[in-house]
Amino acid sequence: MEETPNSLSDTIITMTTRKWIGRIINFVLIPLLILVALLLPPISLKDRILETGYTAINQDNRWVQDPDGTRLEIPPAALSGSAKAKLTSVPRLDFLRGLAEKELLAARDAMPAKLEMKSPLYQIAWRGQTPTEIVLRVPIPNDAEPYRTLDLYTWTGEEWQWLPGHLIVEEDAIVAHLPYVPSSVAVMQTKSASPVVSTELSSEQGIPLEGQNVLAELNPVGLYLSDEGRIRISDSMDSLCQVEGVASSVVLPTLRNWREGNTRDDLVNDMLQNPELRENHIATIAGLVANSTCAGIDIDYRGIKTELRDAFTLFVTKLAERLHEKGKLLTLRVASPDQKAEGGWDTGAYDWRALGQAVNALKIPVPADPDAYAPGGWMESLLNWAVGEVNRYKIQPIISTYGLEKA
Repeated sequence: MEETPNSLSDTIITMTTRKWIGRIINFVLIPLLILVALLLPPISLKDRILETGYTAINQDNRWVQDPDGTRLEIPPAALSGSAKAKLTSVPRLDFLRGLAEKELLAARDAMPAKLEMKSPLYQIAWRGQTPTEIVLRVPIPNDAEPYRTLDLYTWTGEEWQWLPGHLIVEEDAIVAHLPYVPSSVAVMQTKSASPVVSTELSSEQGIPLEGQNVLAELNPVGLYLSDEGRIRISDSMDSLCQVEGVASSVVLPTLRNWREGNTRDDLVNDMLQNPELRENHIATIAGLVANSTCAGIDIDYRGIKTELRDAFTLFVTKLAERLHEKGKLLTLRVASPDQKAEGGWDTGAYDWRALGQAVNALKIPVPADPDAYAPGGWMESLLNWAVGEVNRYKIQPIISTYGLEKA
């Protein structure tokens, strides 16, 4: 039986359709099914590729280590679930010569002149549940003396940021306890900076000629904490901000809760424990400074209850954020710490580490007794500890100009 033109064309179309269907099945559907099978559990090819070099962090293993001994540890209470971590290093010379990956060229070029890289750049990658605390142990690099001026820094992608960490000579390492996982860490040798000399200044005082070219910062006295978080100004903000004869000095008026012989600890404690008063006080300070010609403000609040430590930290942190948004500075005076018998220092209501992260400078009263400055004495011990809690470039010791002579 002869095929009609219509039946012949139908046959051709059918054969062509079957051919294309076969190609779609062979070259599209089957590879797609294979790809899906590879990507889904239990194979999970994507995860296996992306997690190459990662170490499982769980109850059985809580650390990852670089071949040179640098270690990232997770305390048992800091991670309830599981995660994966990868610790790699970029050799120091490769980093400095620009031989590392292109993304790190910006980090090399942004290195501050006051820092000298002494270790590799350790890069940390983390997957899974975020720990509440980590412990970083970085060996002291060779040719890194003097050890007491070594610091840890991390590259954030935009800037080099200081990390708190303590030098433990007995362990030949710098140890940092952090509430987060930094993306990188490196050991830096710090260089000395130009000294910053500041002084408080009452309304009756003038600046002697000898001090006009020495003082980098002036703290005029005349702002006082009042009830309900208000501020009382002895004269005017404009007069406090304009000091004759020291045009090159930065002026930061001091806000106090005390006068000689009378500390109003009730005012500062009431303000701190009342969230509404605290927010109003922050707004009052920020507005006062923003509308002035002053470079910022200096805070000197005393008699704070130890149990209000967190509230005071929150107050300072929020105030610093408000001031920095306006391009203004915040400096803070803390109380002199007490040395603990078992080592370390008790800073009372002042959380030096948290406050140091927020403010531009942390002012610490130190003794006038010459014995405190003997080798291995009070001052050396304090500074060795303090530079592990606060960026050394922010620490300003408060020294009395009234000398104490000893035979």
